[in-house]
Amino acid sequence: MKAVIVTGCNSGYLPFAQGLLSSLRQFDQLSDIPVHVLDFGLDSEDRAKLSPLCESIKTAEWDIEFPLRPEWEEKYPGFRGLTARPFLPRYFPEVDVLLWIDSDVWVQDPRGIHDFLVAIRKAPCVCVLEQDRSYRRYLFGANTWRVQKARYAGLYGDEIAEKMAFRPIINSGVFAMRRDAPQWEVWQTTTESGLKGMAETDSESIFVEQCAFNIVSYLHSSPLCFLPATYNWSLWEALPIWAGKLVEPSPPFDVIRNIHMTGPTKRQVHKIWSLEKSGAFHETALDFDAVQTLKESLSAEE
Repeated sequence: MKAVIVTGCNSGYLPFAQGLLSSLRQFDQLSDIPVHVLDFGLDSEDRAKLSPLCESIKTAEWDIEFPLRPEWEEKYPGFRGLTARPFLPRYFPEVDVLLWIDSDVWVQDPRGIHDFLVAIRKAPCVCVLEQDRSYRRYLFGANTWRVQKARYAGLYGDEIAEKMAFRPIINSGVFAMRRDAPQWEVWQTTTESGLKGMAETDSESIFVEQCAFNIVSYLHSSPLCFLPATYNWSLWEALPIWAGKLVEPSPPFDVIRNIHMTGPTKRQVHKIWSLEKSGAFHETALDFDAVQTLKESLSAEE
């Protein structure tokens, strides 16, 4: 099977995309997998910076017509990612497997890529749930589920919200899908219905295609399989700890394969505890470059 890795970004996310591409380039065993970038609003200088790190940069289109499109084109050009992602086979017509990775993700372990490509032999779609024993907010009370239900209601109506309210969220920031997967067409039409029903742009608008991805996965009997949370680790849900690498904060402290800098975590400095020395901690950002700097500085101290 011919597989490719695809990400996308605008100018605001350029540093994170550079980190993702650099994290992929650090592993020789991933060098045979082509990496492509979708342009959601890059200038010529941005493209020049990314070109040496990938096979191609393709300009993403607005793949869906909807009432708010003129506003989004003017104010939110990066939102093209919400319409382009369900249409990835259109951009890469000769590819068997598409492995999408958000630009605010970086790869710490090559299994973060290879295990998706192994699992895709079992099911046409491989993804990761936004749930783990370390994600503490899911363990306390019903408010998290109420927020989730309200999001579905606002984007897709009360009937869908009732059906989706208590289903674990599937994060569409990292997934692999075969081009012949039945999900694509339904994901496209479901995203389109959400966009066409949107009366205004608000903080929930950015979830329209991820909610559609979940609706398709749960309500349309779509075949799929899941990898553990370490394959798309949400920093917003739980910070890792340090053990020579970033590892999950609960025993057995497995290595985090793919670090996803969700929400505001991508622009913050964090205090992470160390397993290497009792009571010690490190203060660092958790983007690729910052973690590489931390690793080098700790090695120099030894």
